[in-house]
Amino acid sequence: MIHTVCKRIEAVRLRSRIKEIDPHAFIIITTSSEIIGRGFRSV
Repeated sequence: MIHTVCKRIEAVRLRSRIKEIDPHAFIIITTSSEIIGRGFRSV
């Protein structure tokens, strides 16, 4: 199981890569209203 937070463009790339590796993978993608921390908004 992989649990990650990423930007929208990264999610698109990640989804494509997962599909290449395992076409039958189970993927849940949700949107967040606010993400704070390194690589996103400052605290």
